[in-house]
Amino acid sequence: MKKRFSRQRVFDPFIVLPPQDEVSIIWRNVSLDDGDLVILDQILGAINYLGRSESWCDLHLGKCDQDPNCLHDLPLGMEGDFVRISVAGLTNPDDYVSVKDRKRSINWFDSLALSSKDIARLGLDLPPSLQFHDYLMDHRCLGVRRKVSTPSAPLNTREVLFRIESKVSVPIGDAVKISERVRRKLMGIHSRIMGDTSKVSTKFSGKDRESIPLKGHVHCYITPLDADNDGFLDHLSIRCHEPFTREELQALDRLECLPWSGGHDLLLTPIRTEEKLEERPNTMISRTPYVSPRHHRKGRGDFMEWMKAELLRDLRDAGLPEPTSLELVPSLKTIRSNVQWFEFVRSRRDDAANFGYGFRLKFDAPVPEKFNVGYGAHYGLGLFMPERA
Repeated sequence: MKKRFSRQRVFDPFIVLPPQDEVSIIWRNVSLDDGDLVILDQILGAINYLGRSESWCDLHLGKCDQDPNCLHDLPLGMEGDFVRISVAGLTNPDDYVSVKDRKRSINWFDSLALSSKDIARLGLDLPPSLQFHDYLMDHRCLGVRRKVSTPSAPLNTREVLFRIESKVSVPIGDAVKISERVRRKLMGIHSRIMGDTSKVSTKFSGKDRESIPLKGHVHCYITPLDADNDGFLDHLSIRCHEPFTREELQALDRLECLPWSGGHDLLLTPIRTEEKLEERPNTMISRTPYVSPRHHRKGRGDFMEWMKAELLRDLRDAGLPEPTSLELVPSLKTIRSNVQWFEFVRSRRDDAANFGYGFRLKFDAPVPEKFNVGYGAHYGLGLFMPERA
């Protein structure tokens, strides 16, 4: 009867080092003659990976005058600033206990060549020549030291672009949800930097020191983007008309991840900053629905004509020129499918959802390469970008 092995999830950590970094493995109190050193150097030169096959390396003999940060065979009670870990290694040939394979004993040397299939066939959990060795590792040696941008004077950065990565795909319709969580996260980070919740940046909060909502669109626009047009969010733009201060840039630099559904985090990596928001004449098209901050009431005429007038009003309110043409777009076209505007989250938390529509706008005067207008403009709604050819 064959023994069945279950597929269980395991914790599989790894370390990534810059290609120019070196790792030294030190043997103390080892004496080798010149011939042995030549052979060892040849063996090391033939090894092109350490651990898994994707862990490329270049091994060679050398001298190391540094003290190791991972020590072997220290007795219990000497941990101090070190953490005791077990590292897989070879059993000493004198301590090796042979195993039988079809009435044949497998010696120590042959056991080194056993494959995973052989080990499973023999009913073993581990290779017979494997032994775990205790090491003491400096608990700081694997710490991530992320460099925080601390310019001596405020930069003129007006936009930071992030890449979004996750095991789960976030549909473009959830742009508002992403933006609201980013805003809360940024406010928390900035309050810790300032050491006082009352000093949270108004660019992030959208409110003054008396908690009154700001007017004039002076706070930042938090805009999730679908750069490859597949219907899922893959980038995040945080931009503002006024440059970010040094402390605000620090908060943006520390915006590393965002909790999402199912316990999956969205990883946010800053990939570009812009000091000047590019402007040029263009045909702009909706990437998220435009939602009017006002409601249509009886007596205001045809609904769609009223909606177009509302859009023109919000364009003027945002300081944008009037388009030379304006037409309705029935849905958002992606490379996968057409996304209907009603499929988008069109309200912030606790607000009632209003109607949302898409438009194509043509400008002869320069306009930013991306802009948001209308209700929820600072949270991803009302996003217009150049129409793709």
